[in-house]
Amino acid sequence: MQRVPLFTDDIGTKSVPGRKFEEEEELDPNHVFSEWHLLPDLLLERVLQYLTLSQRDTASQTKTFAPGQVCVRWSQAFHYPRVWYTFELHDTLLTKRKFNYCAGWQKLLDHIRASTFLTKKGRHIRTLIFQPMSNLFNLYEFLNIALYLHHHCPGTLVHVHTVRFHFACLVTERSEEVVFGTGGQILAMFKQVMGVFAMLHTLELRDLMLDGCEGIHLLDDVCVMCCETLKTLVLINLTKMSHTLIHPAAFINLQTLVISPQVMTSWSYWVSRGLCNLHIVQNKYTDHGKSLGYKVWKACRAGNPRLRVHLCLEGPCKKEIIWQPRAPVKSIVYDSPYAKISTRVMMAAVERYKQDLEVFAHMQLPRFHMGGSFHDRADSALVLLVRQCPYLHTLVRTLMLKSDDNTM
Repeated sequence: MQRVPLFTDDIGTKSVPGRKFEEEEELDPNHVFSEWHLLPDLLLERVLQYLTLSQRDTASQTKTFAPGQVCVRWSQAFHYPRVWYTFELHDTLLTKRKFNYCAGWQKLLDHIRASTFLTKKGRHIRTLIFQPMSNLFNLYEFLNIALYLHHHCPGTLVHVHTVRFHFACLVTERSEEVVFGTGGQILAMFKQVMGVFAMLHTLELRDLMLDGCEGIHLLDDVCVMCCETLKTLVLINLTKMSHTLIHPAAFINLQTLVISPQVMTSWSYWVSRGLCNLHIVQNKYTDHGKSLGYKVWKACRAGNPRLRVHLCLEGPCKKEIIWQPRAPVKSIVYDSPYAKISTRVMMAAVERYKQDLEVFAHMQLPRFHMGGSFHDRADSALVLLVRQCPYLHTLVRTLMLKSDDNTM
C-alpha cells in the first residue's frame, strides 16, 4: 500500500496535497451569490484579525483541502502580513493531546506546529501577548522555541514592538484561593526572550508576584537593548513586597509608566523629565503598598512640572485606595464593583487634590447594599467634589436602578 505524503501548512496543520472532495453540493441555478469576495484588502485583514488561529485556517481553506469553504481572495488574505501583527498565546493554542498516566489526557505544546508557525509567520508579528496560562510547561516550551528560532532563523520575531505578559498567579484549591508568583526557569527564560527585542516600545508585565531580588534584576537586559526605544512601561504587582525599582530611569524616552504602589518607595530621584503620565494601579493582589511623603512629591513637581499622576483601583478589590499626599493627581478611577462613594472618600480627595483633579470616575455596577433614602446616597458627596475642584471637567458614575426606582 502506497503511503500518501502529508503537507504541513503555515500553522502546522497536516493535510493531503492535491486531494479534492468529490462530493460537492448541487447549487441552485437561480442562486444569487453574495459579494464578500469584493471586500477591500484592508477590510479582509481586519476581519481575519478578529479570528483565532484555527478560525483563520478554516476561513482560508479553498476546495482543494476542504469541501467548499471560501474563495481565492479570502485564501490569499490569510497570508497578508497585517493579519499576523498580533499574536495571542493561551493554553490550548498550538497544542496536541497526549495521555499522562497520572493526570489523564492533557494538551501539550506541539513543537512541530509551534516551530512551523513561528518560522513562517514570526517575521510579521508586532504585538506578542501572553494570556494567563495554567500549563506552565507549555509556556516555558514556547519561550524556549521562540528564543531558539530568533537566534537560528533570521527574521523570526525581529519586528516585535509590544510585549504583554500576564501571569496566572491565582490557583483555586478546593474552597481556598492560593496566590503564587513566577520564578525559576520560566523567569530566566522570559528574561532572555525580553532581552532580544531591540525595537520594543511597549512592555507590560502583570501579576508576576516575584520574591526577593528577582524583581530588581528582571529588566536588566531590557534596559540594555531598549533604553532609547521604550515609551510605555506597565509593571503591575511585579513584586509581592515593597522594593525600590530604578529601572524606569534608564529609559530616557519613557512617556507613560503604569506601576503598583509596592515598588514606589524612594523613586523621586529617578523620575524622568520626559515622563508625562504616571498611573498608580491597585488590584486584589496588591499588598504592602505605601504612599510617598509630601517631600518626595514636591521634588517630583520641581523635577518634572508636566507629570500627571492617575490613581486607579481595578478588579474585584475591596481595599481602600492608597492616597499619595500632595501628588499632582489629575484623575481618580474606581474600576471595581466593591468601591463605595462616601463622604469620607470625597473629603479625602478634595483635601489632597482639589487644585489638580480633572477626572473622577466610578465604573462597574455596585455589588453591595445601600439604603434607598437620600442621606445614604452619594449625590451630596459628588456635588461637594464638583464645587470644591475648579478644574474638574469629567465626572463618570455607573448607576443601577432597583425595581422600586431607588438608585444605588
